[in-house]
Amino acid sequence: MKNILTTCLFLCLLLTVHAADNPNVKKLFTVTSGELKLTFMVGMDNRLYQLGFGDAAREVEPPAKMPSREWEFLPPYGNGVLTESAIQATHVDGNTSTELHYTGHRTEALTPGIEQTVISLKDPAYPFTVDIYIKCYTDNSMMEIWNTVTHNEKGKVILHRFASAAPVVKAKEYWLTQFSGNYKREATLNEERLSEGVKILDSNLGIRAHQMRIPSFILSLNGPAKENEGEVLAASLRWSGSFQFAFDVDWNKNLRLLTGMNPLGSQYNLERGGTFTTPAILYTYSKRGKGEASRRFHRWAMANAIRDAEKDRPVLLNNWEATHCDFDEDRLKQLFDGARHDSGNPFEWGEHLIEHYRKNRCDPKTKTLIFSDMLDFPKVISLYNAFHGRIRLGFGIGTNLVNDLGIPALQNVIKLIRCNDQPVAKLSDDPIKSMCEDESYLRYLKSVFNI
Repeated sequence: MKNILTTCLFLCLLLTVHAADNPNVKKLFTVTSGELKLTFMVGMDNRLYQLGFGDAAREVEPPAKMPSREWEFLPPYGNGVLTESAIQATHVDGNTSTELHYTGHRTEALTPGIEQTVISLKDPAYPFTVDIYIKCYTDNSMMEIWNTVTHNEKGKVILHRFASAAPVVKAKEYWLTQFSGNYKREATLNEERLSEGVKILDSNLGIRAHQMRIPSFILSLNGPAKENEGEVLAASLRWSGSFQFAFDVDWNKNLRLLTGMNPLGSQYNLERGGTFTTPAILYTYSKRGKGEASRRFHRWAMANAIRDAEKDRPVLLNNWEATHCDFDEDRLKQLFDGARHDSGNPFEWGEHLIEHYRKNRCDPKTKTLIFSDMLDFPKVISLYNAFHGRIRLGFGIGTNLVNDLGIPALQNVIKLIRCNDQPVAKLSDDPIKSMCEDESYLRYLKSVFNI
């Protein structure tokens, strides 16, 4: 912790020196989460500009002249902003233009490994303010960004656009991976190269959009990323309603990522003294491909989003395809015939299953247990004596039935190690039966299941 604080202090002093040497810069500061960094500049015009978003190891120098308005971090509508606006409002007097000037920022530690920065902006002509919240999860290089809008004008302010975030990315080229589809084809992966102009991904359903488009994306920088190679930004919106992602590549090859609620049909009348809070957008950065970005989201969700993530999960039976809307408890019980034992103590497993059926109001005598793990005839007789009359039984004697030539039987098992160029692992309580050739993936699985 001491080394981290020393490094942060050094960076702040370095930025202060750069700011002092540049007549266009009033203030420089950074927000860093592991490998992901946001670099901000407050210009002499009091506007909040973004100088960098991405690799924390990449040094960002303040420009020799004032940045163009295209680099304003949260561009408001009107007053010369030519890009897609992040904030648009009609003030009480009918004016549709808004200015947002920097008034200050603060950073505080919430818990170990999590800190939050709040950047305050205010219109110089109206009592209209926007606070930008950036929560950093340093262990996963994750940033959670959202805004709050408040005002004290004498009446209602109409909000038309209210993006959760609008960072700018600089790269030679951009490859967008999105997830779309329809019924039975949800989360279909599509990848394309972004050209100049605005690419819109949105949903107008008003509800969760899994059948049309998922509010998540992966952005590969400087060429298509692979599973374990390449530089990527990945994002997901914490919102289940209508959303809009705008990918705006300008004439200088800069890409603005405008994300949040879909403004269509979302006009909001904000009362005097009220607060409007946007949904949060989660960003992570990876220099080791799409797989690492995906795993960071998984680890973040396990630690911060899923209730009782480390506890055993109840089994959810999805009976839609089997019964549609015509079902009751008895019909659901008829959808499965029993269970098969693969490894471990078969006697303990059998007792566990019988008790499980009883607890769930299912007669064990209507179900079947299949035992097939390294069986011979003496073991079959023992299992039969233990469970006969309590549950239906079936036995699979393979190796010790067909290989009775008097020599040790061969152990031939085919196991999957890769699928669609992604690693696959089989985990077993018997280490001999485990299989995985990707050590990094195996370490990840061990961390997930606390093995």
